[in-house]
Amino acid sequence: MALIVQKYGGTSVGSVERIRAVAQQILLARQQGHELVIVLSAMGDSTDGLMKLALEIDPHPDSRELDMLVSTGEQISISLLTMALRQKGCKAVSLTGWQAGIVTDEEHQDAQVREIHTASIHQWLARGYVVVVAGYQGVTDSGQITTLGRGGSDTSAVALAARLHADLCEIHTDVDGVYTADPRLVPEAKKHTQIPYEQMLELAEMGACVLHPRSVREARKFQVPLVVRSSFQRGEGTRVGGELQCGISSAFWGIAHQEKMAVLSIKGERREEACSHLAKHFDTVGVEAEAVVSVSDCMQYSLSAHELENATAILQNDGKRLGIEGWECEQDMTKVTIVPADPFTEKDMTGKLAELPFPVRWLKPVKRRISCVMPSAMSKAVMQTIHRSLAMNLNAGRSKDFLL
Repeated sequence: MALIVQKYGGTSVGSVERIRAVAQQILLARQQGHELVIVLSAMGDSTDGLMKLALEIDPHPDSRELDMLVSTGEQISISLLTMALRQKGCKAVSLTGWQAGIVTDEEHQDAQVREIHTASIHQWLARGYVVVVAGYQGVTDSGQITTLGRGGSDTSAVALAARLHADLCEIHTDVDGVYTADPRLVPEAKKHTQIPYEQMLELAEMGACVLHPRSVREARKFQVPLVVRSSFQRGEGTRVGGELQCGISSAFWGIAHQEKMAVLSIKGERREEACSHLAKHFDTVGVEAEAVVSVSDCMQYSLSAHELENATAILQNDGKRLGIEGWECEQDMTKVTIVPADPFTEKDMTGKLAELPFPVRWLKPVKRRISCVMPSAMSKAVMQTIHRSLAMNLNAGRSKDFLL
C-alpha cells in the first residue's frame, strides 16, 4: 500500500460527467489499497469567470478581496468530487487549503507555501478516508486567505506530497505526459518516459504548460517522485526527476514557446555602453529582457509584452542620460525555446538551425537553453521546422544517446 497524492486540473473536473469520471479513477486506486490525497483546481475556467466579475466591480480590485473571491472556485470542485465519491460508497472528506494546514506568506495572489501542518490529513487517512484538498490556496499565520498564483494547484500537490512523505505525486492533466513539443502544434512530437527536474524546469519556465515552474522547483528541492499523466486515458505518463533509467533518444529534451512577446531595438553610437547601464535598470525594476545576437546597427532585447511599459518608462526617463538616441518596439512576437540534450553554443545558431527559411532572431544562450524570437504568425511553422531539423540531425548520426 502506498500513499499517493493525485492532482486534477480544471479541465479534468470541468463538468459533472468529468467529476464522476475522476471519482471512478480514484476508486480504482483505492481498490488497490492505496491511501489517497486528492488536490483539485476549480472547475473549467471558473476562476477566469470570478476574475471577470471582480473587474466589473473594480478595475483594480484589492488583492486580499480577490483571494477571498477566487478561492471559492476550488471549494466547489472539492465538495462535488467528495459527493461523487460518497455516492459510490467511498469514504471521503473535503478540506480547504487552510483546513488542510497549508500555511503561506502574506503575498496575496502569489503566495509561497511556508509550511504544512499535516495532522488533520493524517487523522482522516488513518480513519480510511480519501482526503480531497482544495489546491491553489492557503492561509497566513494571521488567518488571511491567500492564493498561490496561476498554476498553484500543481504547487499545492507537490508541497503536500513532500510534507506527507508520499510515495508518489501524480499530476493528472489533459495531456498524457511531457512531449518534445506541444503535440497540438507539432504533430511529430514524441512523449518522454522520463525527464530530469532541471530540463523540465527549463521547459516550464519557457512556456510549456504541462507543469507550473514553482511545482517543479518544489519537487526538485524535496526530491518528490512525480508523474504527469492523462486524466482521460490510462497510460504510464512521464516521470519527472529520479535517476535516468536510460539515455535520451533525441537531440533535445523539448521545444517550448511563449506568446505575447516584444522586441525592443535600441539605437545610438554608444549603444553597447548604454545597454550595459540599461540592463542594470531592468534588473532593478524586475524587467526580464534577453539580448538578441548578431544585430549590427542596434541592440535588441526580447521581453514579454506586459513588461514593455516598465522598459519604455526607463528609456523615456533615462534614455538620453544613458546615451540612447532612440528606440523602436515590435509587438505580437513569440519566443521559441529549445532545451537541448547537449549544451548549445552560438556556433549551433549559425549552423544548421540558422538556415531556417524564416526571419528568426536568436537570443544569447542562457543556462541549458537557446531561444529565438519571430512574428507570432510564423511561430507554429518555426517550431515544426526546428523539431524536424533536430530529429534529422539525430537520424543522420549527429546525436545518439545523450546522458546528463
